[in-house]
Parts: sequence; C-alpha cells; structure tokens
Amino acid sequence: MRSYVIINIIDITDEMIHDSLNTEQSYRTSLDGTKAVLKFPTPHPNVMSGHIKYSEEEILEILAGPEWTEEI
Repeated sequence: MRSYVIINIIDITDEMIHDSLNTEQSYRTSLDGTKAVLKFPTPHPNVMSGHIKYSEEEILEILAGPEWTEEI
C-alpha cells in the first residue's frame, strides 16, 4: 500500500526523494509552489516519521481542492 505526504518544498531532502517514488522533477506542487506531494511505496516510510501520511483516496480528495487545482 502506497502513502502520500504533503510537505513544504523547502523541507524536502535528497533522502526523501530517494525513498519516494518521485524524482526532483516529478512531484506535484501546489498552485502557489510552496508545497509538494511525495509518493512512497510503503504506508509508513521511515524518512517521513512525524509527517501525516495519506492514502490514495485521501490525497486525491485533497488534490481536487483549490490549493492544488485551478478552477475552469
């Protein structure tokens, strides 16, 4: 089961990128460019200890919000 974490872009480390399923160019960012979503192959990635983890269903709901998706 995968997990997703929302984190401030300035807080992302090389270790987080390495442990995630993302690259430095492939993570999704918020419209204002301050936050990112990292995807992990496990439900409890060690590198993200202390951060809230979301399921795929939860993160899709969040990403449909105005902080992440422009209105048409």
